[in-house]
This record gives sequence, structure tokens and C-alpha cells, in this order.
Amino acid sequence: MHQVWAKGDHVYVVHPSAGRISGYEMVMQSWEMVCDADYEFPLQIDLQDVEVHVRGDVGYVTCLELVRTKGSGSWGKQVATNVVGTPGLGYPLLLCLGKSLSGHP
Repeated sequence: MHQVWAKGDHVYVVHPSAGRISGYEMVMQSWEMVCDADYEFPLQIDLQDVEVHVRGDVGYVTCLELVRTKGSGSWGKQVATNVVGTPGLGYPLLLCLGKSLSGHP
């Protein structure tokens, strides 16, 4: 996670059911909390409706993420958007948005 995110105050993440978290350090802390959460792993993740867009020096990917934990019969759904820029051609992640949806695929 540390390698893919841009460093600086201009990055942010929005996890499902959470507000905007800004700045590299806070974003990294939020991901540590997500990864340390009491989920039954492994998670099964299925991506649908993936679209890649490039506009000048910025690209973004949108998709529908279907997630369920090991042994669970139900899927959680969320719409995700990831935006990348080209500083130094390293394509660092600038923001990641997730919005939960109810229902099943």
C-alpha cells in the first residue's frame, strides 16, 4: 500500500461507510485499520464493469466490487473509483473512493 500511494496532503480515500480521509499518513493509517479489522479471511473479491479512462496526465478506473468473507453466503457490493497521476511517471494513486450498495449481484 505504501508503494502505490502518492505522498502528500493531496491524496485521500473514502472507505464505505466512512468520510473523506486526507493526507498520506492518515490514508495509510486508515488502510492499516481496514487490514487489521476482524474479518474472516480470505476475502473473495470479484470485480465487474471495470472501465479505464485516461485524460491527459490523469487516469481513473471505475468498477463494481463484490466482496464476501470466507464461509459467508452473502456478497457486499460497492462502487469503487481509483485515480492515478503521472508525477515522475510512477503513476501514484491519488484517491480511492468506495460507496457501499445494498443487495446481491
